Amino acid sequence: MRGAAGKAATCHADTPGIPAPRSWERPLAGIPFSGAVAEVDATQGSTGRYPDGQDSDRDCDDFVTAASIRTGGAVAGATRINVATTGHLSPGQTVVLDAGAHAETLTVATVGSHGITRTSAPVDKGATVIRVDDPHPFVVGQALVVGRGADEETGVVTAVDTAWRAGKLTLAAPLAHAHDAGASVAGTGIAFTGPLAKSHPVGTVITATGDLATPGAPNRHVRPATGNVSAQ
Repeated sequence: MRGAAGKAATCHADTPGIPAPRSWERPLAGIPFSGAVAEVDATQGSTGRYPDGQDSDRDCDDFVTAASIRTGGAVAGATRINVATTGHLSPGQTVVLDAGAHAETLTVATVGSHGITRTSAPVDKGATVIRVDDPHPFVVGQALVVGRGADEETGVVTAVDTAWRAGKLTLAAPLAHAHDAGASVAGTGIAFTGPLAKSHPVGTVITATGDLATPGAPNRHVRPATGNVSAQ
């Protein structure tokens, strides 16, 4: 690995982009399955150099990657959206959902639990175990939401089974509704201080205003005295 100045580097900046859902089906003739694949949409991220001109030969110190988060989509009027991770979000934070003409600026009211997946098989009313495409984002004790609309209901995870082709989540209480294969299973996500003005499809990303990419303009990020990333 070489640094930005062509010198040896001991670290590299994260790949810009938003990790896509894990793919468990990757049939390649003659190549054994080696685990889930998480692709990256490189059009949804930005990596830029700090504007202070310093070069420490460590890309992780000299560059910053904008942090955007994949969402489960939401309809106009909704005040909550599911997110793949909540690590970069906090109450009171200003964020931008979507991009271009579809973008809207919102304020985070509360931050719940993370995770976005779907049921991989039909789920009966009264069931406490649901099979899902990807159980990895979920942890024991977290709240989640199963289904959408009139069939939406909440539960608490008591066990996570990550076995290949048998991913399952066990809930503390029986489900009140039946759910088809492909039904949404997600954390409680984040709530906004006001309703969405527009509808946004699954996969839309959300970005803190301080992390927005600025192509063709000076970088927004600065290096604070503590060495952590911030933006102004």
